Parts: sequence; structure tokens; C-alpha cells
Amino acid sequence: MSFATAGGTAPLRGVVVGAGALGPHWGYELHHSGDVVLAGWVDLLPERAAAAAAALGAHEVPVGADLAAMLDAVRPDFIVNVSPPVAHHAITLAALERGLHVLSEKPMAATLAQAADMIAAADRNERLLMVSQNRRYYPGLVAFRDTVAQLGALSNLTCQFFIAHRDDAAEFLLTFPDPLLLDMAIHLFDGARAITGADPLTVYCEASNPPWSWYDARRRMPRQHPLAGHVPRGGRFGADRAPRGHRYPRGMSQFEPGDVVRAAHPDTGDEMEGTYLAEAEPGERLEVDGEPVDTVWVELDDGETRKLALDGVRAV
Repeated sequence: MSFATAGGTAPLRGVVVGAGALGPHWGYELHHSGDVVLAGWVDLLPERAAAAAAALGAHEVPVGADLAAMLDAVRPDFIVNVSPPVAHHAITLAALERGLHVLSEKPMAATLAQAADMIAAADRNERLLMVSQNRRYYPGLVAFRDTVAQLGALSNLTCQFFIAHRDDAAEFLLTFPDPLLLDMAIHLFDGARAITGADPLTVYCEASNPPWSWYDARRRMPRQHPLAGHVPRGGRFGADRAPRGHRYPRGMSQFEPGDVVRAAHPDTGDEMEGTYLAEAEPGERLEVDGEPVDTVWVELDDGETRKLALDGVRAV
């Protein structure tokens, strides 16, 4: 990938998109940097952007709710996308198609397909699309990485992470599917890459939501995410379907994680495609006429993960 760079010595002009939980942090960095200028601030609630700018003493910074109008008015060099993940795709594409560079908060997008679309737009317009990943530069992690490097060959790396992400959490996290995996785990994942100096070959995750969780109750089901990750030269990461041959130990299903399947939606009866995830545990199985039946987890194309009777799931 190649991208155009800015010439001259004038500070780059940036627009912050989003004034929620993290927006003010990025506004502060732009406002106090000698290399860039905070040229504008956009939020669905413009009064929130105005208050955030005023708190920085940036009273003259234009604010508004209309991204296109702001970009036309202030003609920035780049945007910082600090919107909720569901909006990342549309906002990033709008900026890239206008010839702007984009620095985005993680997660990059709400779906893998959207992420691929954003990368294609960056390549097509020869603009930089960069996802912020700052934890690898924390002094503690840098010191740990350097210490590990002095110990010799590394054979295993284990990490535990705990956070009471509630009172100070962004609002979208409370209903976000798998918030730890999709929003926070990238810090640990990238930290592991920084410490080991290696890129991943495969990635596998099991997630569940405890009964006392303050996250969306509909997410209190086990979710298994068998992903095969690859990092081509150039450092771009992609997640694909599970590697062939990966099979869960119970072995009742003829499917493998990541297989594309068809099944009837349990609520509407409509035929849908989806991704086979895993077999259900014995205590999770559906019942027909009071008797448990073989049950599997399938992520349907509507984005919901469902328990389905195995005999109603077909290969594509």
C-alpha cells in the first residue's frame, strides 16, 4: 500500500468526529500539538462538541452535527474518527473519498466486511487509514518487552485482564456484542505482538457473559469465535474463517467452525445463511417434546448468534 503525504511546513489541519468518551482526549492532543491544528469538531450533539472545545479553551473551533458541511467549510487534511463503531464505516469512507487521511479509534469497524471496504477505499484514494493502538507504547509494557527480550527464547505468553468497565464506559459498550473481545481485547492482542515481535498464525476465542453482568442480557450465551488470522507483509491484519480440520471434541456435528450453513430463522422461519460456530454443551441443548436434541450455535447473517437444532442446519 502507498499513500500520499502532505508537503510543506504548515501544521496539518484535523477535524475530530465524536465528542463522547474519548473525543475530548483527541481534541486535547490536537489542540496542544505544535504539529497539527484542531480545525473543527463534529458530533451528533453539537452542544457536546462545543462544550468539549470550550473546556480546552478552544472557543473559536467550529462545531457542528453535519460532517460533510464541516469538511467543506474547513478543508482539513485529516479526520480523527472517534465515533461509535457502528458509524466508523460511513464516516471513514466519507473522509477517504474526499481525499482526507483518517486516524480511527478501535475497533476499526463493526464487521470484517466493512473493514475490508475501508481498506479498499484507502488504497483506491491513496490515503492513510490508521487505527490507533497506543498501549504498546506504555512505559510499563515497553520495559516488560525489553526485559523479556533479555531472558532468551520465549515459549509462552499468558495475560489476565480485569476492568470494571461500567460507570466510565462509552454508551455503545453496554449493548455492543462481545464488548471485551471486539473493543478491548485488541490491546492485549497487540501487546502480545509487541512483546513477542511475532505475528499471529491462528486466533481462537470463547466468550460468555456472567449472570451479574451489566452488559446486554441477550449476550449471556456462550460464543465461540474460531478465527484464522493472517498478517501479510505490510502489516495489515485480517480475520478469516476457521482453518479446516479444527473440530470440537464432542464431535456430534458434521460441520467445522467457520463453515457456511443454511437454516431457518427460529423466530421468522425465513431461510438464512450463517456461520457454524460450535456444538452446544449438554446443558444448553434445545428440547423437542421434552427431550433434548443435538444443538449447535450458528451466527446467522442478521448478526445474531442462535441455538439451532442440528437436524435443521444444512451445508451450503
